[in-house]
Amino acid sequence: MTTPFVSSACGGERCFCGVPAEHKVEETIFSDDPIPDRHPLTSYVCHRHFVEIMGPAADDRRAPP
Repeated sequence: MTTPFVSSACGGERCFCGVPAEHKVEETIFSDDPIPDRHPLTSYVCHRHFVEIMGPAADDRRAPP
């Protein structure tokens, strides 16, 4: 099995659990937000926590054909 792709942007970042981060999660600011000019909340997370947030489909890390 090959190692899954992890962006270099995650380099050195750690999940809140202490494990090296493999994903970046970012909030979407919708057009009707009362403070639309703010920076979106972002968090770096490990793969286990990413799957908890996004659901089981996020566990499929195969490259497209």
